[in-house]
Amino acid sequence: EEIRVINSRRSWIIDQLGGLIRSGSLPKNDDWVLSILDLLVVHGLFIVKKKDEKSHFLALHSMPNPVFSDELRKSCRTRLLACISDLNTQTSVVKLTEKTSKMSAVASDGEFWVSKILKTIRTLTEDSKHVSLQINLEDEVLAQCAKAQELSAQLKAVS
Repeated sequence: EEIRVINSRRSWIIDQLGGLIRSGSLPKNDDWVLSILDLLVVHGLFIVKKKDEKSHFLALHSMPNPVFSDELRKSCRTRLLACISDLNTQTSVVKLTEKTSKMSAVASDGEFWVSKILKTIRTLTEDSKHVSLQINLEDEVLAQCAKAQELSAQLKAVS
């Protein structure tokens, strides 16, 4: 019974976090947006094996108790994709050298949100001491992620 209540609360929180990103009237700050995306990546794609209080990923500062259910993990993945979609339609003011410009799908530093998420996945994949992938990503998928990051860098150079 208590686990059901905790999972219900977590589900509500996941929905609320997605709503913060979706909101067009709320000014976005890269730090809190990225912390939400990181949380969704950690709990949607990985299993926390050991806490890491020094990690810059806030979701690793404590062990979830009880562990996230499969349904909640799926909810995190679904919400992550929805957040990416929402962020891809929002514009940010980016300061490149001396002038500023409005760009879609990027953080205020000009880096694509999807690129930031791919970096998070790569970093967590390499941290086998604290997390393990919930789903086995085949080498081909990891290669595609690396290729997507390269394309993102090329697009940033062109923008």
